[in-house]
Amino acid sequence: MTPLLTRTLCTLTICLAAPALFAQGKPVRKVPRVLTKAVKAARPKVPNRTFSLPNLEKLLVQRELRTRQVLEKLPIAEPLLLPDEMPALAVNGWPWKRDPLGPYVELPFFKRLSPEAQRNYFLAANNRAIATLWKQRTALFEALKARENDFLTQKVSEPTNNLFAEMAAQIGPEINQVMLGEIHDYVWLQPGISNFLGALRAKYPNRKMVLVTEFLPRGKKNMLPAREWMSKANPEYEDLFKTATRLGIRIKGLESSYVFFHTPPQMEIPGVTPKEEVNMWSTPEGMRVRNADWYRAIAEYRQEAPDALFIVYAGAEHLDYSNLSSLARRFPREETFIGMVYPYVLDEGQIMTCDPVDEALPALNTVKYLSWPSKELRNLAGFDVRIKLPEPEKQEAK
Repeated sequence: MTPLLTRTLCTLTICLAAPALFAQGKPVRKVPRVLTKAVKAARPKVPNRTFSLPNLEKLLVQRELRTRQVLEKLPIAEPLLLPDEMPALAVNGWPWKRDPLGPYVELPFFKRLSPEAQRNYFLAANNRAIATLWKQRTALFEALKARENDFLTQKVSEPTNNLFAEMAAQIGPEINQVMLGEIHDYVWLQPGISNFLGALRAKYPNRKMVLVTEFLPRGKKNMLPAREWMSKANPEYEDLFKTATRLGIRIKGLESSYVFFHTPPQMEIPGVTPKEEVNMWSTPEGMRVRNADWYRAIAEYRQEAPDALFIVYAGAEHLDYSNLSSLARRFPREETFIGMVYPYVLDEGQIMTCDPVDEALPALNTVKYLSWPSKELRNLAGFDVRIKLPEPEKQEAK
């Protein structure tokens, strides 16, 4: 082909394409659209790629099996109880047969699944959460051991004030949420926590405060029956709530009404607590779901009181910063204070181990007030201040 003929063909092509390319003065926008349609038309058609619930349910069965196989390969010291052997997770006893959504509010498709598929979804998620927890705890223990000298030499363990007044003194005006964790079923902790609320109110007499707690359900219509039940079943908590009201602290529930009023059968966490029966919502996946649910509740409450100091009172496992799914990790660390209140009791001749710090660094197990100036050490330990309270001596009847 001669150069003259080539130039003629190129000119003719440009002239023919000009109306489409330069219409409205936007040539660049026209070309990609044409090319995209051409590419899509040239793509091979793949059959059976549409989403369907039956396909999803089959996928969940496979996922549960694969995650269980991975879990069984981990070198966990205690023998594993296979998820299929958990009586609480049998299809007939699956709690979502009453309420197909439960706290999985972030999964709109969940209520459309069959009970068996819901069960497999939970099992697979919990299997993965157990494996993640085991790996994370292993790494955490190594990190704590590596900094053992710093933890022991830099600790603050002799407060100048009352223990709870000292804890309150650590909370500056920049703090917007105080995480207050406890170990359940030790009734002498609640009076101590009431003392902390009093110390905090004394430090900030004019600041608006809101106590949000795991121990009450959300919703005004649920509050009264829950408080009536609490006054009979756990009067120590009810006394604490009355103290908060007297101090001008508003009280809000964190737990969804479903979890609060519908306790499912007991189960075991394989490899983590192989002999201890726990509620399924205390499994790693259950804790993650509840923490996410609580965060959304706190965000809603925060809209009502944007400048208030929120006091989040719940079990320590929910608030421990060293736990990757911790509720505390959902808030800016520089605006968050984490305090733990544990029992100081004998367990088989030794002071009871309460957290990873006690397990990795036994020398700190007997310290009743524990903190460090270093934020790095606090984050690694999972708290800013930890208090251990001995059981008060019982008064002899006269």
